[in-house]
Amino acid sequence: MVSAAKMRRAQIAAAASRPYADLSRELARAVALAAENMNIDEGQSVFLPKSGAKTAALVVISPNRGQVGALNSNLLATMRDFVIAQQKLGMNIEIIAIGNKARDGVLRAGLLLEAEFTKSDKAVSTVDIRPAAKLLIENFLNGKYVSVSMVYPQYVSTLVQRPTTQQLLPFDEDALDGDGKEEPPGDNADKESPYIFEPDQGDVLKMLLPRIIEAQLYRAVLETNASEHSARMVMMKNATEAASDLLDDLKLTYNRLRQANITKELAEITAGRIAME
Repeated sequence: MVSAAKMRRAQIAAAASRPYADLSRELARAVALAAENMNIDEGQSVFLPKSGAKTAALVVISPNRGQVGALNSNLLATMRDFVIAQQKLGMNIEIIAIGNKARDGVLRAGLLLEAEFTKSDKAVSTVDIRPAAKLLIENFLNGKYVSVSMVYPQYVSTLVQRPTTQQLLPFDEDALDGDGKEEPPGDNADKESPYIFEPDQGDVLKMLLPRIIEAQLYRAVLETNASEHSARMVMMKNATEAASDLLDDLKLTYNRLRQANITKELAEITAGRIAME
């Protein structure tokens, strides 16, 4: 019952965060398509991988506690698959954990835990996300990270929580096409940007980039909370039903043994009476 109440609130919060996160992602995508025509310093560009960098960052967002069925194990399996794929490309992996189970899984796997951020089980605001977003952006812009991705359990329904991998940086077209929407055929390079930047592109993107990354991380945390409470409610419901079935089986076994003992005692009394006659 407690998990059901928390699940409902978490579901509402996750659903409310999606429009803003999706629109901010669409904005980043539209700007990325027009990036070739922008006069942005390559070292400060968020649209191109950093040349020479050999480290990829992975943000893993997880619940703080267990008793959520296979949610944590599936999430950590997705993390390991991502790490293996990047290592095959010759990349070093640094992991930023948000949530206790993510931290524990990284340490057990012997991976490099670059940073750990606390995830609140209660109400989450963008203020809680800003330190992680700042770390990722600064390390990407200074050339430490060639890319930044995150793994989190996407809330699909009460019964389905899907481990999802999403690239945060750089804002290239392939990464931003991950929502399944197709762009009409044509040469995107010839398109003019539908945006007017004042005072200039660099200053606007410097203010816009943290908001976009915060929106994506904020949505992922809320999706994680909704997935956690949904998985825990289902697990507790299954555990309650299993305990009830076990109790019924034990009662049936007890009654059978009791009846057998009564029958045995009656048989012994009857046999004794017959012997006395």
